[in-house]
Amino acid sequence: MTRVCRHLLTSSRRRRQRTVADLLRHARIVTDPETLSYLNGEVKKRIAASKAKEDAAAGSDLLALFDLIG
Repeated sequence: MTRVCRHLLTSSRRRRQRTVADLLRHARIVTDPETLSYLNGEVKKRIAASKAKEDAAAGSDLLALFDLIG
């Protein structure tokens, strides 16, 4: 005898809504100008580090390709 699963499948839209709700539950609104400028600087720093990491990876891939050719 087969059993029917009791858990209904949730739609992807509902899963996204639940994920956003979980994130917003832990969010905090920052209005202090000093904190905002610090956070903006931190974001820019992380973006620059990410780009540098991508460029380094692309450069090493390119060097490996030249080693194979040459």
